[in-house]
Amino acid sequence: MKIFLTTLSILFSTGVFGANSTQTLLGATEEGETLTIFFDSVVVQDLNNEIGLSSSIKGLGMFKYSLDQNALSIQRSQSAGQNSRMRVVEKSGTGKKGVTTGLLFVALVEGESGAEIASDHSLALMKKFESINTVLLQVENLRDLDDVRDALESDPRVVSTELDIYYGEAVLQ
Repeated sequence: MKIFLTTLSILFSTGVFGANSTQTLLGATEEGETLTIFFDSVVVQDLNNEIGLSSSIKGLGMFKYSLDQNALSIQRSQSAGQNSRMRVVEKSGTGKKGVTTGLLFVALVEGESGAEIASDHSLALMKKFESINTVLLQVENLRDLDDVRDALESDPRVVSTELDIYYGEAVLQ
């Protein structure tokens, strides 16, 4: 069983997107769903909410995204900065979309060194959570994510991995 650390998440409705997006299926989640990364997606931070939503541009918290690389290039303003590492991710069972930069929460066997594991797998160590035996590692190329997760999860020092996905701010009900 995998240990999952989650970021704040909300459900939001999704529209119909173009079929030209490149997709790669990722390993199954605890709920038995798969994840899809849209490699052609564009994600921009729109702090001043200057980019309008449309059939090809959606909102997610302080971010706007499109699965069409060209849709946001015209809309981008000075206040909106593109994060070239961020990509849109979708859960297959729910259609719920989020964004990721390729950060992995890696739960470790008690007493193991996150720095050593990061080094052994050629990953950047971003943060240590020593009280819960977990580290945050950066996968540089999202196309390698499945291979990196497989390698980490077959390492006897690793308990589990979880892709860090941002689903938006929590909404009080």
